Order: sequence, then structure tokens, then C-alpha cells
Amino acid sequence: QVYVSGNLLVYYVMGDPYKSVAPDCFVVRAIDPHLRNVYKIWEEGKGPEVVFEVSSKSTRRADSGKKMRLYAELGVQEYFIYDPTSEYLDPPLVAYELVGGGYIPMKPIKEEVLLGELAFIPDAAEPPEYISQLLGLRLTLDESGQLQFYDLETNQRLLDDEEALALAEALVKDAELRATSEISGGRELLEL
Repeated sequence: QVYVSGNLLVYYVMGDPYKSVAPDCFVVRAIDPHLRNVYKIWEEGKGPEVVFEVSSKSTRRADSGKKMRLYAELGVQEYFIYDPTSEYLDPPLVAYELVGGGYIPMKPIKEEVLLGELAFIPDAAEPPEYISQLLGLRLTLDESGQLQFYDLETNQRLLDDEEALALAEALVKDAELRATSEISGGRELLEL
């Protein structure tokens, strides 16, 4: 029961069509995940809980100013701003959590990576990593600056659409090969 959408108008004042915002991506837990043309907070019973904005030259001021204040007013618990070009934010991924009526920066995590007996400790120049407690995910940037999500329980990276499709196709193909092999093996036994 999780609804995830992006670039969808979120209306927050009933009867006022000018009171809306369109987050680049937002998540609402514990509601029906059916498709919507717009999201009306008063009809849904709750607003976005996590918001992601992709910052650019034209949006960076609003992302960390006007939108940030509005999201705090709407009760968005976690707010992430990501700059895929690394030109407008330093570091290119920042995160905030709602405390009281405003946002405070999330404390980035620094994890050492153990490979056998070797330990690699991240230095200050590496991009920060954050934990989304609401989503159960670790957010980080890969070596090319792309935003990546890791499941906190399994530490597995979430696949993008292309990767998930390729994996599904490979699993179907493998299942078909196994079924064909089992049928062929059964025929050989019958012939004996």
C-alpha cells in the first residue's frame, strides 16, 4: 500500500486550484496505489511523506527555498534534493528531515567497507549517503554520480526499469529452458 508518483499536481487547499505543487517524485505510504490524474490531499487523507526534487539551474532556488517551506507546511517527513549534473548542489545529494515545523539536514552516514581483512574508510570528498527511515532505503551516488537506492535489510541495490526487465526476461528464459529440459529428460526415461 505505497503510492509513488512524479510530476503529478498535488493540491493542498480544497477549492483553490492555484494551491498546488508538482514534486519530481513523491511517496505516500498506507494508501491505495491506483493511478491518479491529480493528488488531492483532503481526498486522500494524507499528503506526501517523502519528496525527491531533481535540481537544476532553473529550479535550485525554489527547491531549497519556496518548495522546502511548502513541503514542511504540508508535513513531508523526508526531503531529498539531487543534482544529477553536480553543477548546482555541493554535495550533489542533500537530505532533510522534518523536525517540529521545519527541516534540519539529515546526518549523512559514513560506512567503512570491509573486503576480507581490508577496511576502506570513505574520505570527506566522497558524496554523502543517507538513510530514509520511512522507505527503508540507503541513498547514495555511484561513481558516475547517478542516484542509487539500497534496501536496508538486504543491502541489495534496487534495479532500474531496464535492469528489472532484463532480469525478468532472463528468469522466464531460464524457466522455459528448465521446463524443456525436464520434458526431454522424461521422454528419455520413457524410451528406456
